[in-house]
Amino acid sequence: MKTTYKPIIKNNVMIFKFEKPVYGSYFMIWDKWLKIAKRKHLKIVAISEFGTATYDSYKDWLKDAERGEHEHNIPGVPMIFYGRSILPDIKTRKVRKKVEEKERKERAKMIEQTREDYNRSLEVKLAAMKAALHK
Repeated sequence: MKTTYKPIIKNNVMIFKFEKPVYGSYFMIWDKWLKIAKRKHLKIVAISEFGTATYDSYKDWLKDAERGEHEHNIPGVPMIFYGRSILPDIKTRKVRKKVEEKERKERAKMIEQTREDYNRSLEVKLAAMKAALHK
């Protein structure tokens, strides 16, 4: 996975592919990208070696984030970053995905059962109509 600081923006999602954490599972996002996410109402997806974390809006990223500054090209004008550990969010997402998969399977089973019940009722009606015709 190649690190690119520029995120991928698709549909309503801003995707960050992180390769190297600052430490542990702590990653930082430049405030420029968070402002774009705010302006365009984008969800944020953080992909790292630990897994994938999703955030419904820039506010979710900022909720537990720490502000950091780093002087880069222009002396005296620091770049502002907001960083957080994404490991807890990855675990939360995995649990949510398991629950969603279970619910999806239950809905599919319920739909199949409904189809079977409907087909049986049609067969009963058809049999009753045939019996009425033969009388």
